[in-house]
Amino acid sequence: MISEWDGTPFRFYFSLVGLPESARPDAERVLDVVEQMSEQITEQIGYPILEVGGWERDSEIAWPDFRDRQPCSWRTRGQIIGMATDDPDVPGAAANPKCAVWAKGGSFDFANGTVAHEIFHLFGFTHHPQDWRGPGQVGHGVFMSRRLNGAYVDRDDVPLSFEDMDALRCIFPRGG
Repeated sequence: MISEWDGTPFRFYFSLVGLPESARPDAERVLDVVEQMSEQITEQIGYPILEVGGWERDSEIAWPDFRDRQPCSWRTRGQIIGMATDDPDVPGAAANPKCAVWAKGGSFDFANGTVAHEIFHLFGFTHHPQDWRGPGQVGHGVFMSRRLNGAYVDRDDVPLSFEDMDALRCIFPRGG
């Protein structure tokens, strides 16, 4: 994603492919969280990096199989795709930075902070050094704040700290 930055906000779409009608309200909640993130980031750094694109109907969209030579050839530059998947390798929310996709496997029962956490992986962030899942690797991204890493206030919290958003200004400078 970082190499795609040209000053134009990344557009987040949620794929309708494979999304059960019963899960559509949950996908709408994901789009709402992305909108909240966009507003918070723009307010702090003074320009947008992320915006909601809406619904995506491309039937080619699927969680990437990296045995393919071009696993995400369906994705447009600057586009982030959210999706529901039944891929057993995606038991919960997951981000794939190589493909700029965000996926939710299984139940849609998760905190809003999970959306922000996974999208920040797409933006070049890695887990905080004291993360319970194990620390991110030094040199493999900017460390997330403890708050963004999972110390959410409650299920509705969108946990972007000043430091997380300020780092975006360095990663994605105004104008590209």
